[in-house]
Amino acid sequence: MEDIFQWLTLVLSLLSTVSTLILTWLLFKKEHNKTYLKERYEKVIFPIFDILENHLYKKEITPDVKQAIDKCKHIINDNKLIVGGKLNYVFSLPLNKINFQSISKLVDKEYDECCSSLGIPLRPLDKKMYTYRTRNLRVLILGIIKYSLPLIAVILLTTILILLSKIFLS
Repeated sequence: MEDIFQWLTLVLSLLSTVSTLILTWLLFKKEHNKTYLKERYEKVIFPIFDILENHLYKKEITPDVKQAIDKCKHIINDNKLIVGGKLNYVFSLPLNKINFQSISKLVDKEYDECCSSLGIPLRPLDKKMYTYRTRNLRVLILGIIKYSLPLIAVILLTTILILLSKIFLS
């Protein structure tokens, strides 16, 4: 019995040591990433998002959109070390409707991911719906679900109550 207790103590102490080491490594690893992410957010992601926010997901390439894309390309060229491969690639493509939709999706996604990782409050779904309306399919579907879910819940509860009342009153 004493041998089992000694082995159990040894295993538990070994597990706690290993878990402490792993947790410490993860925390220090995240701190370096946050420093890089904060710099990337301040110098690249937010300025690009700020320039393109009113133009995201538009169907037509207007002169305003072209001018905004040119400003974004200057930001990317000035910060090549922290831009990231996806942004660099998407902005290097020729500007057309399909590529602009890719730019819109990536900028929107990168902005939300950076805000989430840095603890910055995300834009509410209502603001996204008001800004992008039906231009962004994902936002449209989330909006429909958000506003139709209470109605579906009421219908479902009513149906269950009617069925239960028929079963118990029969």
